[in-house]
Parts: sequence; C-alpha cells; structure tokens
Amino acid sequence: MLIDLRFAYLTAIRAGLEYLASQGEAAPRLRRRSGWPMIGTALNGMPDFQFASLGSETGPLDYSSVFESPLLGAMLGQTTSGRSLPWFTAFRDACLENADVRTYFVGDEPDARQESSLFSILTSGILGGVLDAYIHSKGDFGFDEELAVRFFELWTRPVFEDRLPCRTVVPISFVTFEFDELELDDGVRISRIDARDHVARLTRPFGTFLSLTDNERAASLASHALYSEGWSIPRQKNILLLKAALSEQSEDQADFIGTFFASLRACFPHPLGYAQVLVEPIGWATRFEYTLQEFGVYSCGEYRQAVLGARSTAGDLPVCRTPDLDQLGAAFRELRASNQRGLKLASSRLNRAALRDHPDDALVDACIVLEALLSDGSTQEITHKLSMRLALVASRAIPSKAPGEIFREAKDIYSARSKLVHGARKGARDSASEEDAASLRTAAELSFEYARTCLLSLLVNPEFRDPVRLDEFLLQSVRQREA
Repeated sequence: MLIDLRFAYLTAIRAGLEYLASQGEAAPRLRRRSGWPMIGTALNGMPDFQFASLGSETGPLDYSSVFESPLLGAMLGQTTSGRSLPWFTAFRDACLENADVRTYFVGDEPDARQESSLFSILTSGILGGVLDAYIHSKGDFGFDEELAVRFFELWTRPVFEDRLPCRTVVPISFVTFEFDELELDDGVRISRIDARDHVARLTRPFGTFLSLTDNERAASLASHALYSEGWSIPRQKNILLLKAALSEQSEDQADFIGTFFASLRACFPHPLGYAQVLVEPIGWATRFEYTLQEFGVYSCGEYRQAVLGARSTAGDLPVCRTPDLDQLGAAFRELRASNQRGLKLASSRLNRAALRDHPDDALVDACIVLEALLSDGSTQEITHKLSMRLALVASRAIPSKAPGEIFREAKDIYSARSKLVHGARKGARDSASEEDAASLRTAAELSFEYARTCLLSLLVNPEFRDPVRLDEFLLQSVRQREA
C-alpha cells in the first residue's frame, strides 16, 4: 500500500512541476507571500525586522497558492479555470485507500464532507506545500526523484513511526553573545540563530498591519538560543493532534529550560528571559513553507515587562562574554544532574525572583534562595548563621568585598525582609515613602545578587553545600586569625 502511495505521490509531483513550469508566473492564483519580514542585523547585534504594510505581498512566490481549494470546483480536482487535475485526484484516492494515512488526515470514519476536506488538505497542505518547498529548494522545475522522495519521507513519517524526534530551541531575549556557539553538555548548546530561522519563528502569516504583541517584541530581541537535542513526540492519532502537541511545552521541557536559565542567571548579572519555546521536527514535517524549517511555537511571557520596555528602546544591549560564562557549563551540568532539594528549590526561586515586577516579591524569593542553600534546618539564630555563611561563600566569589561588609549587608537584607513580612514596612505596591521604596529596591537588588552568587558558588564548589562544613570553615578561619 505504501508503494502505491509513493508511486501516486511521485506521479503527482512530476505532473505538478510540469504544470507550474508551463504556467510560469501567470499560473492561476499564484501570489507572493504576505507577512514576510525583511531581516538584517542591528548595530546592537539583534535581528532587525522590517515588516511590509497592509496588503503588501513582498515575500517569495507561494506555489502552493495555485492549488488552494476553498471552492467546490477546486475540491473536485480542478483549477479555478475549470481545468481538471487528475494526478491530484489519483493521489487523493491513493491516500484514501491507505487506512493509516486516511486516519491521519480525517479521523477513523470519514464522511463525504471529510473526504472533501481531506482533498483540500492534501492539495494545499501536502502536495502544494511540497511543490513550493521543492521548487525553492532546487531552484527550478526539473524533476529530481531523490529530492521528491526526501519530501515524501518527511510528511509520511508522522503517519507510520511511533516516536518523532525533535529539538527544543529557546531564543534568549534581551542579551546578545560575543560567540557563535558554546557547548554546555552533550546535545546542549547556545548558538547564534540563523537568519532563516528568525524568519521561520517570527513570520506573521495573517498580516503585519497589527501591532506586535509584547511576546513578539520580546521574542524578536534575541540573537542566540538554547538548543537541546534528544527530545521526541509520540505518534498522534491525527495531524491536528500532532500540530497541537508540537506547540505545547511539556513538564520535562519546562524543568530543563528552568535549569538552564537559573544557571545562566547565576553566571550573568543582567536581566534576561524568553518569550518562545520552539519545537523543531527532526526528519519529519506537518507542513511545508518555502525553504523554512518548521517550528512548533509555544508563546510565553518569561520576562519582566520593565526589561522589555527598557530593551526595546535601548541601543547597545548587554553582551555575554566568554569570561562571564566560563563556569556556565559546569554549573548547568551540576544543576541538571543534581537531585538535591535545596539546589532545585534555589534555582526555581532564583528564576521567580528574576521575573518579579515588584521588589518586595523579588526580595522574598531571593531570601528563600539563600535559605535553601545555606540553612541547616534549625530556626535558632537563623539570620546570624545565614549571614555568616553567606559572608564566607560570597567573599570567595567577590574578592572586592570583605566578609564583614557582606555580613552587614546580609543582616540588612534580612531586616528588610522581616519588616516586609511582618508588616512594619510597606511594600512597593503600597503608599510607601520614597525613602522606604528606594531602600526596598536596594535590598531586593542586593539580595538577588547574593542569591545568584551563592547558587553559582555551591554548584561549582560542592564542599560548600553542607552547612556544617561551612561552619567548620568559619571556625578554621577564626583559629587561623587567632594564631
């Protein structure tokens, strides 16, 4: 049955190429793509998108538009001029005869209406899309069986294979990087996003005249992305369910991405975030668009609105340089492999603190990070003990600060937190005085800086993870000074 389907497909591709070659740019309904951005590189290293105005069709020719079939006549295998396309009909019939393919497109029991829908999907979504991608990939209308078979395998794998491999891609917003690629772990890297992938992830097929959403603006402010191999999606019952699965974020993906961003924030002090999670099919496809890679797009708002506003109007953006990230790979691998509850809680709360719009919330989250990393479970003199342990850990990571200064600042942080939690100080959302509000912002910023520094120190120095060992280090330091 698959042999018959492949034969009908190759016959249709050959005939479709001949038809398009004979028609040229005068082919019925042939048009250029709308919502297609022109892309360059801004001075700050970010992609620079220029969108066409309303009604403009400035993108590449869309050969699939010739075979769109919203009209009844076209559903019967005709062009708008009434010319019959028997090779499309033969391909449709071959698909209907294959139970797996039929179910993939129209469900278990297709009625006449669903069969018409099937034909529409096949002509515009499969054959039309393949013809368009084939022509733009090859550069002409000549038939190349090897290339045609390659496209056949792409769209049939989701029908027959139990698991579909994919890659997770997360554009990193509001910062840029001085390198093209940095490997973090097996199958995990930070890489510069290819210009064509920028177009694939940000093209707006329904027009560009609408204002960009906040998530679109945030997503466009990314030059690099986290790339992770080894993911997969189970075979779905039909194409609609597969498309939905492709655009969802799994719990495992969310945990993995959170681990990465906690590690990155621990190493790099500037605000950053992400607005997209992309799922890239590997060796299969549900649709074809020009020569672009297909992406399932999960839109999210994992960034601070204040940062979006500041970065959207900024010239130069913060640059992650190689020395800033020397410890990133080690920290990421350690956090990814760790089952220690304190590290997991600390990384989660560090991410939450980084996304808080209000300093009172950020302060509370950052203090929870410090407690998760430095507490021994006892509630006795907790502020004093945490401040002492933080002074030891942070002074080794920040040589410019003396342990005594860090100790005093830690006590001030916990004093601000205590007043906030117990109501002695009004939060940023209350009618606090300017002095109180400024003091709270300072405490929140300082607590976050110490939280990320402490997390990084414990990730790359496992001996610091035991509070009892930290106390021993402190006692040893005292004895050395006395001696």
